[in-house]
Amino acid sequence: MKTVAVLFGGKSSEYEVSLSSAYGALSNINTEKYNVVKLGITREGQFWYYCDSNEKIADGTWIDGEKYPVSLDLTGGGLIVFRDGNAEHIHVDRVLPMIHGKFCEDGTMQGMFAVAGISIAGCDCASSAVCMDKAITKTVMERVGVRTAPWCDVVYTEEDIPRLVQELEVPCAVKVVNGGSSLGLALPDTKEELGKALH
Repeated sequence: MKTVAVLFGGKSSEYEVSLSSAYGALSNINTEKYNVVKLGITREGQFWYYCDSNEKIADGTWIDGEKYPVSLDLTGGGLIVFRDGNAEHIHVDRVLPMIHGKFCEDGTMQGMFAVAGISIAGCDCASSAVCMDKAITKTVMERVGVRTAPWCDVVYTEEDIPRLVQELEVPCAVKVVNGGSSLGLALPDTKEELGKALH
């Protein structure tokens, strides 16, 4: 039986979304076909081997549940769980990353597991990094001839906002360049809404 590690949480503004995604995945994995382990990352970046209920993940109380410090075995293919004064090696065949946002789906986790020799579902480190940064994604798409909506990458300070409100057209979409898909998104229809979106 193959072992799948479901990874959730993370140092991201999309922490809660991750918990919901993990709960959904854990509720639907065929445990007759796969051995499932749960790996939680706190908002502060602590890495835990989690052994308690899926419901505590869903309601955000997993951090108070049964868990043990965990590290990646960089010699390849597993985890080192520190439990009851012992270091236990657990082989993992694949990681299912139910993590979102910066420091999670931007290639950092993908790279970390690649170094440990553990396969991760989804995109690899490079493609995750490219796709997470909207400006890089748009640039690559245009280079290979994929049509995209008109866009611009704007780096600005508070003092620049009045000028940008005058220069940019509405309606438009304002999006943090390397945030997740829904957080940090505004769809201003008026110049006043655009000013608020840029703050």
